Amino acid sequence: METRNKRPEERQRASAVGGWGRAACGAVLFVVGAVLLAGCPKKPVVRSFAPTKSAKVVLPAQEPLKDVFFGFNQDELSPEARKTLDANIQWLKANPGVRITVAGYCDDRGTEDYNLVLGERRAKAVRAYLVAGGIDPARISTKSYGKERPFVLGNDPAAWKANRRARIVAAQ
Repeated sequence: METRNKRPEERQRASAVGGWGRAACGAVLFVVGAVLLAGCPKKPVVRSFAPTKSAKVVLPAQEPLKDVFFGFNQDELSPEARKTLDANIQWLKANPGVRITVAGYCDDRGTEDYNLVLGERRAKAVRAYLVAGGIDPARISTKSYGKERPFVLGNDPAAWKANRRARIVAAQ
């Protein structure tokens, strides 16, 4: 840009714009140069894996002990809950070194204090059934969370049903 034949204020403006333009061009050239030197990031190599007869496929571990569910404001075990606990008893007998915690939960209806007591009654009902099934009571501890730790967030019948439970957690 020719600045000799311009008035002083135009020369100043032209040099400011030209100065900014040179700095911007320098920055762009720097970035382009860095990208060219570094190269583009490599794409990950995707390999398909088809198991052969000799390959062992390892599946993720599943929770061996299943939760039991309760009706609204109930601490009595349903026939379905008893069936689930019978399967849990078989697993516990096959794994005598495993200690467990039975945690009682409630839905979000009712007061916090009431739900803590109801959760404790649910945990104790499950513990009593396990002990009656032949599990050593020294292996079982109980805890109540009441409505403090919902399994499913929500304020509808499906969420309430999922949160009225006793969870059995293995702690070796």
